Amino acid sequence: MGMDGMVDAATMDRLPTLTGTAFDELWLRSMITHHQGAVAMAEPEIARGENPTAVKMAKVIVDWQQLEIGRMHAMLGQRSDLAPTRRVIDTQSALPREGWSHDNL
Repeated sequence: MGMDGMVDAATMDRLPTLTGTAFDELWLRSMITHHQGAVAMAEPEIARGENPTAVKMAKVIVDWQQLEIGRMHAMLGQRSDLAPTRRVIDTQSALPREGWSHDNL
């Protein structure tokens, strides 16, 4: 079973052969796909999960991954709204607070 967001072997083999801008671009594009896969995996937990802690963690994952997708699109010189976001996030509330840890979920 293939998993959304997994970088294929050909890309993983190609990355070490690149340097500079070519490396950065392939790495960023691969990470965008990887993060989109994390969002896709978290959404069913949000929609159907029963464990409140797991649902909360899935929401945090979606918020952070979408924030990072936007940042990576910006690094590529693309508009961040091109990222396939599914929820609007408030970047201020998504930022960790002092003393935050996974134990706070």
